[in-house]
Amino acid sequence: MLILLRIIMWPFSQLLNILFTLTGSYGLAIILFAVVIKLVMLYPSAKSKRNAMHMSRMNPKLQEIKKRCGKDQQKYAMEVQKLYQEEHVNPMGGCLWSFLPLPILIALYGIIRRPVINFMLINMPRGKALEQLEVIRETLTGAGFQITGQQAYEEISIARGITEHLDLIQPIVPQVFPIDFHFLGLDLTAIPWNSFMNLTSGEFSWSVLGLVMIPIVSGVLNLLLSVLSMRTSVPADEAMKSQQTMMMVMMPLMSVYIGFILPASLGVYWISMSVFSIIQELILQKYYGAKLDREEAEREEAARQDRLRRMEEAKNRPHVQSSNT
Repeated sequence: MLILLRIIMWPFSQLLNILFTLTGSYGLAIILFAVVIKLVMLYPSAKSKRNAMHMSRMNPKLQEIKKRCGKDQQKYAMEVQKLYQEEHVNPMGGCLWSFLPLPILIALYGIIRRPVINFMLINMPRGKALEQLEVIRETLTGAGFQITGQQAYEEISIARGITEHLDLIQPIVPQVFPIDFHFLGLDLTAIPWNSFMNLTSGEFSWSVLGLVMIPIVSGVLNLLLSVLSMRTSVPADEAMKSQQTMMMVMMPLMSVYIGFILPASLGVYWISMSVFSIIQELILQKYYGAKLDREEAEREEAARQDRLRRMEEAKNRPHVQSSNT
């Protein structure tokens, strides 16, 4: 299981490593990481959005089929499937891609939580990397550096020790490099909930207030994204409408909760993703809204021409029969 997680994490570690090398900023590397992920997912996201908008416009037709079929579920399913084929819509299109951000978030959390193993030494076999980590720990302890923090975030403290004692560590483990975890005056390895407790104790400073604001801003942006996304999604029935409303509330609350209990760098990533997702949502809605309007107008025009053609054939049919008689 650990090997599989490391394999999944490897490309994301490499990407973050490259961005950090180019920018020299841990926070900026995380923001650019979100940009790259959004660009990679742009095509499937666009297809999924078009599919969702198209299905939303089909709701009146689905309601007509439901009234026509009554309680005959088999006939209803056949009619709906026929409609999907005529409209070239896949009801399951984009479902798989919608779950992709979650494993990426988990992979990024693994990199943030263990920056030595999953960021500096990612190209080493795991056994060798663990050996090197132990060598680094012993060297730092011998130099008088005190490794602090919870066991889950111990490597963050070790990474700070590497930065402070680079001249001691790099000759032994050449793969390591210094990391400054601060961005815009904020420690991105800090847990915002701890800063919130400091805030309630009366410690008002940017280093504290900024960390508390990260999960709150993340939740607000997530809520705005949910509202924008559901603006073009008309639920087929009341049950689906209540489900959408629940999701619209639960997702922002979840992002706030996660943002408070995990390192602030993860909240910065979530904020970046929400900002770029909002921009993408506005562009796709405008683009596909106009495109679907054109396609619908073309279908209506084709149907009108087909009706006119059949009317002409119907007018000519009696004359042909009379001539034959």
